[in-house]
Amino acid sequence: MPFKEELIEQIDEYVTSHLPDDEWYEGYFSFIKDEVLSKRLEKEFKTIRYIYKILEGLKSTDELQLAQIRIQVIFYASIYEAMVHYLLFDRLKDKDEIKELFYITMPVEISIPQHKKDKIIKALEHNGSEILTFEKRKKKTVESKIRFDAKAEVMCKLSLIDTKLKDELIKFYEYRNAIHIHAEIKKDLEYELEMAKVAYRRFKPFREQILDGLKKLEEKNEEQ
Repeated sequence: MPFKEELIEQIDEYVTSHLPDDEWYEGYFSFIKDEVLSKRLEKEFKTIRYIYKILEGLKSTDELQLAQIRIQVIFYASIYEAMVHYLLFDRLKDKDEIKELFYITMPVEISIPQHKKDKIIKALEHNGSEILTFEKRKKKTVESKIRFDAKAEVMCKLSLIDTKLKDELIKFYEYRNAIHIHAEIKKDLEYELEMAKVAYRRFKPFREQILDGLKKLEEKNEEQ
């Protein structure tokens, strides 16, 4: 059963009085030139701030506070990931550093003459186990299989974010991936309220570093 209209208005008034207006959100994601994505990010960011203020107003503790943290981790990590994905695979997709993400180095078994293999086995005998021969080859992969930490590394390499922020983004994403109970138990990760707060607080430096990095890349392109 929904709250009474009067209570709904009181809650909404409390929340909105602590949040910026719609125009602020629109300007915040102005560097995202994909209008559909930009609008979606505005809504996602506004939504998580709204939810946080409600739970903050309830002075959530214990299980409810854990839910508050998890919700924030999911939303913020997803927003960061969407922005990183856009920057790398849309706006800056022609950069060599980004093209390199589509290639992974992996071991590939090779066949060699038996008499040479016998020499290798004799020289490198290991607990009676068969020794196989491999060489490293580059193999093309698909966008969906590129790891987030690899994307974050390229963001840092292109000077779009600094090393400290890169490491924090990877940590946020790790927390997001451990959101399932079994994964959380296995990884022994503790969901701390401070982590959720940091995820929010890093939006400002993230945006500032991105804008500065994009500007420098554009200036560099103009010089070439």
